[in-house]
Order: sequence, then C-alpha cells, then structure tokens
Amino acid sequence: MEIEKCKNKREIRELLTQVAEGKRAGRSLSSVFEDFAFTAGKAKGSVRNLYYEAVKCGNKNAAFKKDCFSGGEFSVGERKTFERQEERALLKSVFRLKKRGVSTRKVLKSLAGEDEKLLLRYQNKFRNLIVKSRDVVEEVMREVEAEQGYCYNPYAGKESSGGLLLRLKTEVESLNERLCALEGAMRS
Repeated sequence: MEIEKCKNKREIRELLTQVAEGKRAGRSLSSVFEDFAFTAGKAKGSVRNLYYEAVKCGNKNAAFKKDCFSGGEFSVGERKTFERQEERALLKSVFRLKKRGVSTRKVLKSLAGEDEKLLLRYQNKFRNLIVKSRDVVEEVMREVEAEQGYCYNPYAGKESSGGLLLRLKTEVESLNERLCALEGAMRS
C-alpha cells in the first residue's frame, strides 16, 4: 500500500509543519524528529522514515502534496548507497589498521577526515556490515589474513560465554594502542 492510502494524514501534516517551523528556527531535522517522536510516542527513526516517505510521495503525487503539504516545499537529499567494492574497502581498512592497535573509531575517523557526516556514515555502514553481512565480513577477513598473516576478528569474544576473554582482549588492544602512540611520539 502506498503512503497516501494508509498513513494518518493529520500526523503527516503536523510533522511537516514542525519541520517547516524548525527550519525557520535554524534547527536540524534530527532535533525536530526527536521532539516529534517524543510527543507522538514513536521512535525517532520511525518519524524520520515517515518524513522521507511523505516527501517522496508528495513529489510524485500532486493530490497527496496538496492535502498534506499545506503549500510548503519539502525536499530530501539524494540517498547515497555503498557500492560492494566500497564496503569491502572499508572493512579492509579497518581490519588492516586494527592489527596495529588502532581503534575502529580512529580508523573510521582517519578515513572520513574532518567530515563528521562521512564519519557517521562509515560507522553505521561498518556496524551494519558486521551485524547483517557476516558472510562478506568473513570473506574480507580471510583476504586480509592471507595478505598479512593475521586479521582482526570483530566476532571474537562475542560468541564465548562469560565475557572474560572479551575484557582481556579489550585491555590488550588498549595497551597496544597506548604503546603505538608512545612509539609514534618517540619517533617525532
């Protein structure tokens, strides 16, 4: 079913009104979604999805736009998707640098440079791949292991009981990061 047939149009109008008011006040969409979600008793992600779905539908359906948009103009940026090679390159970069003791966040931050939105995009994609694409992750792990002799395993410790191994691994990785930082400082 399409949104114009199944969604509460009053709720959509209210959301679009709050977005318009938020834009005039210089607020981010994210903060408007958060406030609307709190008020409506919904998840922020559900509100965000509703907004994007409504805007997309309004751009295609003049009657829906007239009914819900109240004369306002709303737009959304183009959705950027990762190509398969980009996903694999992201995983390889993280796995290669994790061997040197660099944290996942630092690896992703260095890949993104100063671009905070790109950093968030990389973090979300990395987490998503680990959770939803284990076959791809394990394939890339085997490639990195063949190249370097060892590969960081993001699943290690999560499947064992007790968590002691995971805690020890985390402490060792933290110590390794500090040692690498000291070594780098000594070279400078």
